[in-house]
Amino acid sequence: MKGFEQKVIKTDNLDNIPNKEKPATTIEINGIRIEVKKENFEYSEQIQKETGILGYERFVINKENLIDFIKKDFKKEFGIDIEQKGFTNIDSLDDFKEKSKKEYEQECQKIRSRYGSDSKECKEFFESTENKIYSKIRNLNTDTCYKIIRVLSNQEYPDRCFTHEIGFDYGKEQKENFKKELVKNKFFIQKIYDIDSIKEKARIESPQKIFNAIGNLEGEIRSDITIFDKKTGEKINSNQSVLIAELAKPEYFEGIKNGDLFACTPNSGFNVSTGKFFLPPNIKLSNEIPSFGFSMKENFFNKYLNKALDIYTKEIKGFDFKKEKKEKYKHIYNHGINSLIKELIFSDNSIQNIFKRIFNQEENQWFKPFIIQSFDSFWNDFSKIVNDVIKKLETQHNIKILDYIKERNFKKEKNDDSYNFSEWLDPAGIFGLEGELRLPIFIGRDDIPQLCWGHAKYAHFMSPKGFNFIEFKHADHLPSKTD
Repeated sequence: MKGFEQKVIKTDNLDNIPNKEKPATTIEINGIRIEVKKENFEYSEQIQKETGILGYERFVINKENLIDFIKKDFKKEFGIDIEQKGFTNIDSLDDFKEKSKKEYEQECQKIRSRYGSDSKECKEFFESTENKIYSKIRNLNTDTCYKIIRVLSNQEYPDRCFTHEIGFDYGKEQKENFKKELVKNKFFIQKIYDIDSIKEKARIESPQKIFNAIGNLEGEIRSDITIFDKKTGEKINSNQSVLIAELAKPEYFEGIKNGDLFACTPNSGFNVSTGKFFLPPNIKLSNEIPSFGFSMKENFFNKYLNKALDIYTKEIKGFDFKKEKKEKYKHIYNHGINSLIKELIFSDNSIQNIFKRIFNQEENQWFKPFIIQSFDSFWNDFSKIVNDVIKKLETQHNIKILDYIKERNFKKEKNDDSYNFSEWLDPAGIFGLEGELRLPIFIGRDDIPQLCWGHAKYAHFMSPKGFNFIEFKHADHLPSKTD
């Protein structure tokens, strides 16, 4: 895709571009070519300077081309037309799946009733082409989406990203409102935890009824904001943190607006998953609500994470990083600075190389390490690399990690007094990576931008015009209001 020429379009409205200004190129998946329209958007100099977001490239695959790919891919694998199975269009993929599921279950029941669950006939059915066809249809919406976003991102999204699915548990009314917001000007530079929006919502809703940026009610999963004096770095609220809705209080809102205060999330943050989506089956070609990927490899975002660690460890005062935080659905090892350090470790090239070796993109899951080498050998190698990355971070930031994280989360090595951080890094087991992490958020600081959707590297969603894939362009340095 590199080097493809396109016209630069100075607009932020996703559906406001004449077709004649949308040049076409092609991508190839499984030997099948797909036509893609490509646009290049550029933000104003003021927005670029304030956010570090330069613009984005938008790739659109119209629904006719998506249908053509699905038909050819199915025919290539099974030698029959997918229309024979009832496929009609992109908008009815879920209905197609449910119809196929019902027919499949009826056939299963018929064979079990006639021959028995342990019979040769039943085993042959589950190994048959018909069973493989059903599996293909069952995963068609999700698998097609993964294939496309991986090709367009050069295999980086979602595998080398911290991902977020916007409001996967939103109700129908919320989703309709969100789709309207998506096509408005400057959606991608909307701030996550925007205090102006919070103030407006707090005017009409109770704090527990405000939906935060992660798509949950504050009363169920707290965002937890801590407020500091900008000059001294001292924590000004007596509690460790407050609900995000409390940013609407005049003393906090005005203090942040006039530059006396700033807020951040040393005990929480914006929830993301590592190297995969939180609910992989929910990632569908037909999803109209976008998902985002913050790149582990990108220089801009790596600088953001490193700057956040310096602020947490050198500039804020009066905050107890080791104090336990109780929450219904989350665990202390994946909050605040715990998450931030993990995110920096995952972003290190040496860890990335391990991920690349043992992640199976076809199955969307991790290989067991012993497939590659013996378990003990792999685990020893991995543990050493993790500890080396920890030491590098400690030297780079002039800190000791255990000053900020409870020692009981780690095991000491057998032969010396050093700690093994590898099990803390992956508490779900060998690269289960099931626990969500949290990205740091800063509100009202001059030296680090407030996180926007456009600080992600990638996004994707379906619109009336087809499947949209967004690749954001960022500056090579963090923006500063003092520049």
